[in-house]
Amino acid sequence: DEAGASVIDRALNPMERLLRGLRLSSSPAPSLPDAPTEDLPSNRDEVSPAAEEKNQGAVLCNASGTLDAYEPEGGDFREIHGSVFVGIRASSSAAASGPRVFLLTIEDEKGGDLMSVQLSNDLMTQFHSREMSMIWIVNADSSTNDEMRCFCIRFKDPEEFQTFRSQFSVCLFEANNDISFSELKGEDQSWMKEVNRDDVEMEDIAEGEEEEDDPELQEDEEPALFDGDERNQHLAVASNYDRSFVVRGSRMGVFSTNDGIGLSTTLNLQSRDGKFFSPSKVLLHEQDSAMLLLDGTDSSRILRMDLERGAVVDEWNDERLGIGTPIKNLTRVEKYANLTPSREFIGMNDSNLLRIDPRVSSLVAQQKAYARSTKAQLSCAATTGVGHIAVASVSGDVRLYDTIGKNAKTHIAGMGGEPVLGIDVTEDGFYVLVTKKSFLQLLDTRVKGQEKGGFLKSMGANKPIPRILSIRPEDIAKHRMGQVSFTPAHFNMGRSMERSIVTSTGPFLVVWNFRQVKQGKLYAYQIRRYRDDVVADDFAFDDDGKVIVTMPNEITIAARSK
Repeated sequence: DEAGASVIDRALNPMERLLRGLRLSSSPAPSLPDAPTEDLPSNRDEVSPAAEEKNQGAVLCNASGTLDAYEPEGGDFREIHGSVFVGIRASSSAAASGPRVFLLTIEDEKGGDLMSVQLSNDLMTQFHSREMSMIWIVNADSSTNDEMRCFCIRFKDPEEFQTFRSQFSVCLFEANNDISFSELKGEDQSWMKEVNRDDVEMEDIAEGEEEEDDPELQEDEEPALFDGDERNQHLAVASNYDRSFVVRGSRMGVFSTNDGIGLSTTLNLQSRDGKFFSPSKVLLHEQDSAMLLLDGTDSSRILRMDLERGAVVDEWNDERLGIGTPIKNLTRVEKYANLTPSREFIGMNDSNLLRIDPRVSSLVAQQKAYARSTKAQLSCAATTGVGHIAVASVSGDVRLYDTIGKNAKTHIAGMGGEPVLGIDVTEDGFYVLVTKKSFLQLLDTRVKGQEKGGFLKSMGANKPIPRILSIRPEDIAKHRMGQVSFTPAHFNMGRSMERSIVTSTGPFLVVWNFRQVKQGKLYAYQIRRYRDDVVADDFAFDDDGKVIVTMPNEITIAARSK
């Protein structure tokens, strides 16, 4: 009765009450048939749920363990159930086509339901091989984005742990994609099953990359204001001189960053016909004396601004390019091409990758075109020091080219679920960094025992398993970070090898120690909170101890100790 129920509820601590009725309104649970615990499978090969109708509504994988909950006050996990079964169920109400629905379920020894949440990237799930554990996070109250709860399963059996981890990867792929796991190539299936491993061995790091102390984030410089009715949108950091450019609507602030940060001047963004415009993309060019811009209101044209004159001096439209659809993104022909007077650059849209040279009458020096039926959905690109190109698609596929005009040497299947927001590559081309909404993906393009990497030769079944860089669920809960939504991540740039990675989510700046990441320390990051959301961020050229941070109305410098 009600009185009895209230007595029981009062006897339970808050975490146990949460477990007792946890259902995420943001991730509704589909209807499932009853499945008695005595009939649950334990160790079994990974299955492709969409390929086996008989598994609809069934438990695909099950393992035993203990259940812990994270307590932010103490900064540690506490055991709340000493013996549980964790399973993955396929939905009995799945559609005939499209992404599948799966549940992560936890039951006590008697088959009582402790937790049932929909499998998705939002869980921020991480597996830890050494501890044989799985950690994830859930939003206990969807009305407040920062009410996060973090849980941990400690598996009892190594084989069950490995089987569960592989099955989790298979189900997450199908939950994120419109195709069955069984439709992937055999080499991609093997690769995809291992994406959640944290014990992946990368190729040996280069000499001179011995481990060093991680620089500490210091107090920021006094921020500079960029006023007006608009909000700061884009950031471009110069490499040839001490200037950073911040776009705010149809104006661009020019900031000096050598001794603190200060607004030097403001440039109006006007096309040659005198119309103001707000760019959707900016790219420094020609020894940082010019800037390429894509017009956010008229996608049919590319504009070139002479920064010394403070005026747009060239415009090129898509009709002259002869591709029929507008350019959506720009990058350099080589990673450090902006240090040279070269006028060439790379443009792209859903199905075209172009090397553009204004000296050529047609503008197009090289082109790789995909048929619309291919649905390449190219979204962003980055280049190595010698001009090899890494191109990402909306679906997460990454293609590696040695030159534009030829087929990609290597095609790496996407994990799906979240569009690619940005891509970067080290100067030597050894590592490609892909930004998704909730995680970063670090791809090693080298093949063990071979001189040629993925830009020059197909990697095939030899593709190294990627590193997944994400924020620990317990840190999300501790800092009350809410749902993670990364800005495009960047390596530091300069005369030395890349040492750091910077990105942000909401008001939090996150900097990874790249050298430690290559040594397997995937959580070698530092977090700093600001009073407003971070819009864009990047390292100062040749100085990874200085990060330019742009917020909606302020620009500041996050300094790191040397």
